[in-house]
Amino acid sequence: MATAGSIKPVWKSAKPMPTKRVYSSPVVVDGQLYVVGGCDSTGTPLDCFESYHAGRDRWYRLANMPTRRASPCVLHAGNKLVAMGGVSVTQQPLNVVEVYDPAEKEWTQQDVMKDHLIGMSGVVRGMFNLHSVVN
Repeated sequence: MATAGSIKPVWKSAKPMPTKRVYSSPVVVDGQLYVVGGCDSTGTPLDCFESYHAGRDRWYRLANMPTRRASPCVLHAGNKLVAMGGVSVTQQPLNVVEVYDPAEKEWTQQDVMKDHLIGMSGVVRGMFNLHSVVN
């Protein structure tokens, strides 16, 4: 992990993530790293959700997503995390949208997207309207 403090980043080892996986989606919110979904060593999509606090060098296991998925598009919007699309346990694209509320520590399912999508990236600029994303 790189830490800021000078013009040149300093790399140091951090505690390993509790759940080994590939094809997960990371997002940083207020200096905390969140890791969403991914696949285990057999290629099966996961529903796990974990966060890492660099100042404490500690991982936290959070509420599982309702949907197992690999490679979702994950955005930080307002005070929530939004997971969209990805790859299902049947290795098919998903149209599922789920929102995590850190204050409530829970996921809620939203209206589905009209298309089943994988390989998405996203950027939030200005005001965020979840309805406009999924419809």
